[in-house]
Amino acid sequence: MNTPHPAPEHLLGPTTDLGASITRAAKASIVLKHSSPLPMPGIEHAALPVLFAAHDQPRRVSDLAAACHLDVSTTSRQVSALTALDLVTKQADDRDRRAQVIVITATGRELVLRLREERATRLAQILHDWEPHDIQALSGLLDRYADAVERHLHSQGA
Repeated sequence: MNTPHPAPEHLLGPTTDLGASITRAAKASIVLKHSSPLPMPGIEHAALPVLFAAHDQPRRVSDLAAACHLDVSTTSRQVSALTALDLVTKQADDRDRRAQVIVITATGRELVLRLREERATRLAQILHDWEPHDIQALSGLLDRYADAVERHLHSQGA
């Protein structure tokens, strides 16, 4: 574990406000997610990050867990549920035939694309009075923030 960078004094005031804003936005996002209907019978909201990560590329359960910041046992449970719904399948890993990778199915791919479209529509409804450049700026800043958090966690051995 590395020693964290010291907190610059001139950032303490702005980061206090930022912390409150992030907390408020995170709570709003959670409420929004749970107010959304489930995309299909039998799937949980908690399984969707695993499905989206599997959409990106075939991965081992441990790699999916790392990508989703979940423990392996939780991810394995979600993979089993997604497999039962024919959204992902397990295949032998080409690099190590003893291991398996999780591969998204055509049904899973269609679901991910539909969910992305629905999310974009819902965000457009919520942000209907925003200018496109403001939405793009927010998106860029959120990506930058997430990257900084991931770098920090990585430097801490998390």
